[in-house]
Order: sequence, then structure tokens, then C-alpha cells
Amino acid sequence: MTLSLFPEAIVKRLLLTTLVVTSLAVSAWPQSPNTPWLPVGIQGELGPLSFLTEGSVNMLSGGVALQTAYDDNALLSDDKSLGNSSLLVQPNIAIQETRPRSLWTLNYGLGFTANQKLPERYDYAHNLNFNLQYRVSERLTVRLQDNFVNQTTTFENLNDRASVQGGNVLREPNESIITPLSRRMDNLADLDLIYQLGSGTIASASGSFNTLNFKNTAGSTAQLYDTQLWNANAGFWQRLLGSHWLGASYAVEEMVIKGPVDERTKINVVQLFYTFAPSSHTSLSFFVGPNHTTINDRFQYVIPPFVIPISITKEHWLVDGGMTFGWRGSRTSVTAKVVRHVSDGGGLTGAVRTHNGDVNLRRQLTAKLVANVGVLYGANNTLSRFYSNNSIRTISGTAGLERSVRDDFSVALYYARDHQNWEQVIGGSGSGYRAADRNRVSFSIFYHFNRPLGR
Repeated sequence: MTLSLFPEAIVKRLLLTTLVVTSLAVSAWPQSPNTPWLPVGIQGELGPLSFLTEGSVNMLSGGVALQTAYDDNALLSDDKSLGNSSLLVQPNIAIQETRPRSLWTLNYGLGFTANQKLPERYDYAHNLNFNLQYRVSERLTVRLQDNFVNQTTTFENLNDRASVQGGNVLREPNESIITPLSRRMDNLADLDLIYQLGSGTIASASGSFNTLNFKNTAGSTAQLYDTQLWNANAGFWQRLLGSHWLGASYAVEEMVIKGPVDERTKINVVQLFYTFAPSSHTSLSFFVGPNHTTINDRFQYVIPPFVIPISITKEHWLVDGGMTFGWRGSRTSVTAKVVRHVSDGGGLTGAVRTHNGDVNLRRQLTAKLVANVGVLYGANNTLSRFYSNNSIRTISGTAGLERSVRDDFSVALYYARDHQNWEQVIGGSGSGYRAADRNRVSFSIFYHFNRPLGR
């Protein structure tokens, strides 16, 4: 009897030993979705939507894109009184280079746009995405990223952004608010300093700057506000066991909304993080923490011949939180996030308490056909007294197909459906409720080339 059980006991011990060794080995692998030598992503960061089979280590790419789009409700009005046709012609260049201690990517497009209903019908378009990651030493990593978009809003989310590097969802601008047709300039710059105190311990210091500007609006009754946002934060992450991490961060933010009211918002927030990262292409994070927000509105009240300066300050104690999920495979990639925090008003209002989330799915259907699907929801409530009763609700869906006709030629078709409603009470002098729906469709033709870079 003992002899018959002996092989089974040996097998069980071998299996247990194998599992333990495998678990320790997996926990030692780099598991960051964006930086290949870091053990985990910080602050719930998401990776790109590209497939594991896409991308080359050292490559020069370029080409030209011709894109047409139609928006059946460019002013976001109740009666869909204005439709707009747009054309974009944009040459582009992309460079991707990876070294043992560094990687960097550059995607840049400079083009020409024509819009049927804008006051300035002909204009230029800029799109820039730059990402640099450098391992200064065995323990210290520097990451620098800049996303710059300057073009008309008709083309928003009507293209494939799989090559764009992911990042920290807490420092992103508010994308859950839709604005009427205009020229929009959005620039987000991030700097991260990450120091590995040990194989399972990370400390970080980060800063970001975001600016949002509007011009060349198409006669809309809605006033669009420019925004600037600064952020500085520090964090600490500790591995618990295997692929499980706990972290904490403290952030200070300042936001300025430029309009008839000079609104300045100061935010202090502490976040606790839990991250499960079994591999570099799979991550799940949850975060929660207290938020203290102070909002100051300054404006002038005119009673001829007097001009009376008025300043109103309001404080809020809030609870922020959310989750992020990312998974990349050889034929499918998914990202999802839910975020509750204080953010900008997307150009339509002042600082808001936003509850927003989105899911994006990218799937390779055949060797030459790729599908994209995205859904976004946002509930935004303003925090300042000057916009005390503003509330904006948005739901948006996007679907697209991209087909490679030849190695250097491809086409794409995208469709987007948006719904937004909002209530607006300005200065206590009046209110109104508006709801708008719009449909957008886009067709694109791409010519591109790829050339390997020498080592």
C-alpha cells in the first residue's frame, strides 16, 4: 500500500514545487503595460490598443491620409439645424526605436482641413504623439510623453489610435463632454520619475500640464471656455505576493478656466491602489481616496458708473475612485475604465465632478480586416457656485472597420452616434434644458510605407 502511494506523493510534491517556482518567476517578470523593464504599471495606467503581433522594434513609417467626414448636427442643437462636411489631407511620419536601456516613439501628422460651415473654411491640422522612456540606471527610469492635437472636432474618435501609448487615466482631460463644431487644440504633457527601491518596491514622482483651447466656432450659441491644468504627484508601490500590488499616491492639482468668470480650482487628493498584473499585457487596478477641492470664482458686476469686483470661494470634501482594465492578445485587445474625480468641464463649463467610463475593443477579424468598437458614458456636475446647477450627461458609441488592400494601401470606415443633454443655470439669471443627438460618418484612404532602422 505504501509503495503504491509513494509515486503519487512524489508527483504531488513535484507539482507543488513547480507551481511555487512558476509563481516566483512570473512575479519577477516585467509587468508594466508601457515600460518593458518595470515590474508594474503605476497609478492604474493603461497600455495601448495594439495587438501583441503589431509593431516593430526599430521602424520608420510614413504616408498620407485622405479622410472625409459628415456631421449631421454640428451645433449640437435640438433641431439639427446645421450639418457639416469636412475634408482632411494629412501626410504623416512615425519612428519607433528600442534599445536595451531606452525606447522612444514619434507619430506626427501635418495636414490641411476644409470645413463647409466654419467661418475659416480652410485651415491646418496638427497631430503629435511623442513617448520617450530612458533607463538612467538600473533603478531609475525617466518617462516623457506629449500628446498634441490641433484640428476641427468633426474628426474626434473617427480613426484608429492603436499606436498611441496609454497612460495615467487620472491626468487625462475630460473626454466625456461633447462640444459644438470648432477648432480644438489639446496638449497633454507628462513627466514620470520612477525609482525601484527593490524588486518589489517602487517610488515615483510625476508632473503633467494640459491645455485646452477653442477657436473658429461655427456660430454656436454655446460659449466654449479655454482650460489649463497642472498636476504634481508622488507615489509608492509595494508587491504583496506574486502579481498583487498595493500603492498610495498624493496629488496636487490646479485648474484655471478662462471665460467671463475667472475660475481657479485647487485639488488635493490621496489615492490607495490595488493592482493585479499577471503579465505585461494584462492588468487590473482599483483605486479610492479622499479629495479636497477649493474653487474660487472671480468676476465683475457692473452698476454704472461703478464696477464691483466679486470673489466667491467654495470648498468640497469628496471621495474619488475608479478602476482600469487592459488586456492585449495576438488578435484582440480591450481597455476599460471607470473614473470618479474632479476634472475640467471639457470646454462647456467650469470644474466638474465627473463620473465617466468607457470600453474599447479592437479585434482582427481576418488577416486584412480589423474592427474597432467603443462606448463612452459621462455624468458631469459643476462644482462652482457660478455654475451651481449645471449638469451634463453624455453617451457615445463608435464603430469602425479597417481593411488592408495591399501592404502599402488601406481604407477605413467609421460611424459615431452621440447623445448629450444638459441643464444650465448661469449666475442665477436664467436656466434652460437642452438635449442633442448627432451622427457622424467618416471614410479614409491611407497610403503608407515601412522601413527598418539599422542598429
